[in-house]
Amino acid sequence: MFYIKDMAESQIEKEINEKIEVLKGSFSSELYSIFAGVKTNDMKAWCSQC
Repeated sequence: MFYIKDMAESQIEKEINEKIEVLKGSFSSELYSIFAGVKTNDMKAWCSQC
């Protein structure tokens, strides 16, 4: 844990941005693994056999 008064504003912003990048990378790979098996449904092809 850190205290805000002990850190410069730029240091706090840097720490926050680093945490955001780590979380974005983690969420990105998790979401990719979730949606990797999802098959898209092309609705244009529905009436092609009508």
